[in-house]
Amino acid sequence: MQSYYPELVRLEFEHEYYQNDPSAFIFQPQQLTRRLMQRLGLLFRSTPEGFMFLYQAIKDQAGALLPLRKLPEEFALRLWICSIHAYTGSVSALPLFRSARQTLYFDNLFDRKDGDRLYLNRAAPAVTAANGQDIVHLAPNTWRYSKASNNPVFVRVQNARGTVVKTEYCRPFEDNVRCLVDLGDINPGLVSITAGSEETDTYYRSESLPDGAPFAAVDLYSGPDVPDAYKFIDSDGIPKPKVFTCRIARKSSTWRYVIVPKFSTTLQASQLSIEDADSRYFFGTATTTRTKAGEAAFTIESVGVIPHQEKPINGLSLKRNNADLIKELPNPGPEQVVIQETGLYSEIHVYV
Repeated sequence: MQSYYPELVRLEFEHEYYQNDPSAFIFQPQQLTRRLMQRLGLLFRSTPEGFMFLYQAIKDQAGALLPLRKLPEEFALRLWICSIHAYTGSVSALPLFRSARQTLYFDNLFDRKDGDRLYLNRAAPAVTAANGQDIVHLAPNTWRYSKASNNPVFVRVQNARGTVVKTEYCRPFEDNVRCLVDLGDINPGLVSITAGSEETDTYYRSESLPDGAPFAAVDLYSGPDVPDAYKFIDSDGIPKPKVFTCRIARKSSTWRYVIVPKFSTTLQASQLSIEDADSRYFFGTATTTRTKAGEAAFTIESVGVIPHQEKPINGLSLKRNNADLIKELPNPGPEQVVIQETGLYSEIHVYV
């Protein structure tokens, strides 16, 4: 009997900064998911665009592929996405987050499609790239609550499907309400905790931690509560292959070139300009300034923001009286992005 391994579900993970580096991310099934794969005869494969799960199948008399093992209607496949670069957070159009305590989170429990593309981020389809809404804290073993009050507080814990999985009734003592909720016995996945009418806290309980620092967690659910467009297994256990999409936009910033006349001591601001040979980006006029070390310098800033990308932007030249002083200006590195009150800036020092 010949076995086949057709595709069950695939994720296309797109990071704009790493368009020319398909190996920038590592995809790791979590521990319980690896055990589930063994029971169901599933295989996992990384691809240049992300990853996919394959199921073991045989052909029936008509030549149609059927799962060798009946797939259950309800289960979850949980994955970690880890970056091999330490600076990935700095080049992503996301709020800064600590990978040791937080992660991006994506699932297929809501219909967020845009045409044929099945997005997994919360703001889709209006916004098709991940944003701050997709960042959650990694769950502690114990959730702690404390508030000065004489009124009891009812705490409820819900899973990603919205099912209440635990409740606590916290009574006041000496004008304070304190509560400890054990999360250790709650199944992995997204956990939402609401105390009374207060704002909900959202956490992610993993099956296991990845080898490296987590960048994103992906939970792919199969079950009756999954939207039809996002179901990759029907109610009879027959695969309905799906391709999901996660996008991370690259960060953009105002590029600020600090020109230090180390050797050309007769330079004047009126002589300097920066031009883009392809007219994609534009720069303002040079102004006089001083470096932090007290050196005389000139500053030229981009008009508007410029996107960061792993492949350098070529064609930016420093001109002196419209003649090339530096034919190819360097691009800022990820470590040069700084946050200021007026926005994001990347400062590049150039000595001439």
